[in-house]
Amino acid sequence: RPRRLPTLELGAYDAEDALAHDACFHASDSALDDEDVRSLGLALTKAAPASLKSIHLGGNALRGGSLAALLAALPAAPALETLWLADNELDGAAMAAFAMCTGNGGGGGALKHLSLQRNRVGDDGAASFAAALAGGALPALELLYLGENEVGDAGATALAEALREGACPKLRRLGLQANRLGDGALEALAAALRAGAMKGGEFLYVGGNPFTPAGEARDALCESLRGGPLQCHFGWPPPKTKSFLITPPDRYARAW
Repeated sequence: RPRRLPTLELGAYDAEDALAHDACFHASDSALDDEDVRSLGLALTKAAPASLKSIHLGGNALRGGSLAALLAALPAAPALETLWLADNELDGAAMAAFAMCTGNGGGGGALKHLSLQRNRVGDDGAASFAAALAGGALPALELLYLGENEVGDAGATALAEALREGACPKLRRLGLQANRLGDGALEALAAALRAGAMKGGEFLYVGGNPFTPAGEARDALCESLRGGPLQCHFGWPPPKTKSFLITPPDRYARAW
């Protein structure tokens, strides 16, 4: 029986009514583990929350089993727009679960905001995630935050190639700050932008990475922005705009 959510499987538990009627489910900083989130997935499937728009699970101990259980339940929450999973323990293997979001039976079709910063995604995880996006996962995604995830050139290049091929056509903001991006990653991002990725975008964050500060790759990325609305921020923190935050609850009401 789950330690933190021991009664989510019982019909009398208040969370079932909340999932069915509330717009936001907030359980950040609640020491949830995989078993707890599996129970949450079962509750989501049972409640089929038509009005649920956001799930906040940041600052827990979520791993691969958690993510798989949660994503498997997303078809039961067709209106979900925000999924906040920052500050967990999601590694490269966990990211393969996003393949569940592809195809007609996959969930997350309405998801606009996905926060994965400060996990352990790495190159393998970024590549798995990129493959899911290239396969049609999360087509409505607008904000994708992958900062502080140990992603290097290989992972960033895989993501850039998926965007270049048409994944996430509505993407407005992409956060890749404080990773391990070198010149190869910047060159791949520049190629994707030249091909039309993030055409109506707002911000691309690449600050805090080990690319050459005044190198050709940086220049190429800057040149790829010419004539469009997209801004690339090489420093950190970037300038805050009125709509900079997703405005999640409690301590997550801050940039990143």
